[in-house]
Amino acid sequence: MNEKSSKTEDKISIIEQWFIVLFAFVFFGSVFNAATIYFFEPKNELFFTVASYLAGFLFGLLAKYKKWGWIV
Repeated sequence: MNEKSSKTEDKISIIEQWFIVLFAFVFFGSVFNAATIYFFEPKNELFFTVASYLAGFLFGLLAKYKKWGWIV
């Protein structure tokens, strides 16, 4: 019984850690995208949209590995 609850806790911990990456991808990616479009008015919005969401994803990975819980 104890081994089963330990495995469940491990799975929950992994999901919580990757939630930070997902949150940063969605939230910070959209913030970066909005700021880019507002300040620069790019001609090729698709490229800047992909770049903004990629920056949000990379920020999430950085937060995951540095254990920054403050971004959530």
